[in-house]
Amino acid sequence: MKQGVGFCYTPALLAFRRIAGDANRHMNTLLVGVETLRKSPPIMPEDLVVGWSQPCDETQWADVRGFVLRTALVATVDGLNRYANILVALPGILPETDIDYVRGSWLEVLQRRPNVAERIAALARIFQAPSKEPYVAACHLLVAWRNRIVHSYNKFGLDTSARASLQAEQKFFHARHAGTDISDMLAEFDTGQPPSVRSMSTLFASAHNLIAEIDQALLFSLEGERYADALLRYLIGINDDPQSYIEHLWKYGGPRALGSIKALFLQNGGEHSKRAPPWAPGLSKSEFAASMPKGVRRALELYL
Repeated sequence: MKQGVGFCYTPALLAFRRIAGDANRHMNTLLVGVETLRKSPPIMPEDLVVGWSQPCDETQWADVRGFVLRTALVATVDGLNRYANILVALPGILPETDIDYVRGSWLEVLQRRPNVAERIAALARIFQAPSKEPYVAACHLLVAWRNRIVHSYNKFGLDTSARASLQAEQKFFHARHAGTDISDMLAEFDTGQPPSVRSMSTLFASAHNLIAEIDQALLFSLEGERYADALLRYLIGINDDPQSYIEHLWKYGGPRALGSIKALFLQNGGEHSKRAPPWAPGLSKSEFAASMPKGVRRALELYL
């Protein structure tokens, strides 16, 4: 091992990007496909074994677009939920007093479970994300829109304070998100219909930016050794057979075990020290070697 390791992303961020990034990419692909189909002859999939008829009027085409946008909306909120759940599972990262809230547990003080937007807002507060006010407000709108569509019931409105925060950040969104008009977006929400493509793109970007800011602020607040320990414990803990996994990682002990662990870190948000940004917590080669157990017996004692 020629150099140490820096930690640029948490596995929570990687999971969010995979879920929400795929949703954004697939949404754009399907919307392009819908517009292409409106003007070109259909090409039927060979494995489509049921009858199909092309939409015949603007209402039916709008329903197809709405389905695509609703699906993307649900997947993005699922990505936010997954981000919070993984951070809770990283041992010692969150303050003990905030774990139940971020996990979404039933809270007596609220007489309910905090919703996904509230849990993400708590993370933005804990780690002081720089742009938390506008992007947290956008996440509240994203989650409220998702809940209204999924449950088909207009009781899932937007909290008054979140609405006021969005309206107060009109200039922010107009400047940073291709001229987005918050008043138009809120008017769309109030109709009970799916968001437009422009609104969905703004909500996507807001969620991505907020999660990236939280993740960077979280990592910046930690020392390399503490985060390395938390990450390793998490990766061992999510394995179906933690004992066998530890025995596999430390099978040969010494430098080869260190190489296996570093490779695991590189697959889960780590980077070689020389390529890691200056804010990323990390371990030099010597620090990395000193912080890791040398043999399987010690590893089993520490991580089981």
